[in-house]
Amino acid sequence: MNSSLNKVGCFLSAYSALLLRSGATCTRLEQNVGRMAKAWNLSADITIMPRHVTLSVTSGGGDRTGIFTESTSNLAISFEKITRLSQMSWEVADNGWDIEKAESNFNDISMISPTNKWRVLLAVSCANGAFCRLFGGDMTAVAVVFVATFCGYYLKQLMLSKKIDTRIVFIVCAFVSSVLACADSLFSLGGTPRNATKGWLICRKCLWAN
Repeated sequence: MNSSLNKVGCFLSAYSALLLRSGATCTRLEQNVGRMAKAWNLSADITIMPRHVTLSVTSGGGDRTGIFTESTSNLAISFEKITRLSQMSWEVADNGWDIEKAESNFNDISMISPTNKWRVLLAVSCANGAFCRLFGGDMTAVAVVFVATFCGYYLKQLMLSKKIDTRIVFIVCAFVSSVLACADSLFSLGGTPRNATKGWLICRKCLWAN
């Protein structure tokens, strides 16, 4: 395999794994990696699995291809890492950063401490509660969504720290938080019980993406 292709492939796979571990969405990952690969006259196809990400990197002429796999375990949410990694992809695309400069910047970003889990938990819960309010929910509905999000997300953090399979984590946490969110309708709490359920269902996708 061409040494340059191998070096770029190893970098992009490590970049992809760190971006996913930091809590980025799959769409952001595909866009960022594709942007850098194109800048280096390569193409990259990404396969995302629960515990690893695999990249197929092909040279511009299509005559050389490399397969690279990196683990995505040890999830640690960090919005700062997501932001800086995304900014780096634009630096590569717009300002022509070479692989050496990108690697140096990547190493600096990887040393950033992850966002405090309690701050993330509180921020996500408040965000979902705010969405419920935007959908017309009263303060009772907002409180129900806040509690459902808080419990579900805390359970997610706890189960992931125990290294439980990600698929099981999402199923269990989605069930628990959804049941709690439906309590507003079940017990007719407040004046807008349906808004709590509606707001929660719309926000749930964003919750698990984080």
